[in-house]
Amino acid sequence: MTQPTKPNPFGQPPASVPGTGQKPGGLLSRTSAPAKPLTPPAGRPAAPPPPPAPRFGSAPFQPSTRVEWDFVPVLRVLVRFDLRGLGDPLHRLLGHPLNLDYGTLGNLSKALEKGGDAPEALRAYLDTVWPTYELGGAALLYAWDDAVKTAVSRRVSVDKPLKPANSGQNNSDDDDFSEDTSSDEADNSDAAFCLRAIDLGLVLNVLARTRTNLLLGSASLSFDRRLLERALVTDDPRLVALARATGSIEEGLLK
Repeated sequence: MTQPTKPNPFGQPPASVPGTGQKPGGLLSRTSAPAKPLTPPAGRPAAPPPPPAPRFGSAPFQPSTRVEWDFVPVLRVLVRFDLRGLGDPLHRLLGHPLNLDYGTLGNLSKALEKGGDAPEALRAYLDTVWPTYELGGAALLYAWDDAVKTAVSRRVSVDKPLKPANSGQNNSDDDDFSEDTSSDEADNSDAAFCLRAIDLGLVLNVLARTRTNLLLGSASLSFDRRLLERALVTDDPRLVALARATGSIEEGLLK
């Protein structure tokens, strides 16, 4: 008697179930079958297309347009506060013996942050002179970095008038232009310049009381190294006036 052949489990599935003419069922056959496109029921229209993206009307730019901006100082005179090169404040302000190590800002800031009798005496002195500056409200100061230097330089280029290029046809026009703008160039020769405050009492007070970019008249004093080792700049006219009154020097914009 002939034994029926067993189906090979690794072979191709039969085209139909023997004796029924139907295709074999099972998960494999259902998942391997090609997907049929979905169509809406009879009598129901297809879904409408998505609405178009909203427009900005008369906006000068589209959402994908790249917009760049920058800032420039409002006033023409800036003042910078920096302890580098100002020497030993304990010697200059309190009359203590000169410490050559404090000629380096890192050594000075470490000693002030560590505390002790000398830093506490300096703190008392700074708290005494701070009210005499009569600085109320708040002032904005910025780190003296490349971005600020570039902004100040752009202020110079904005303030100074541009002279047209010389040519054989417009020499006479150039002469008229130079006569008209000579006085303007003289007025704008100092269009933007930077002072450096050199009074240690003012510089220490400003650096030790400014938090991030904000200096409050009521701010407390802190000898945190991160505060003392900064270089800050501002165009606030009150701080500019204080620097001029207590002592300052004019320096280049790219120092």
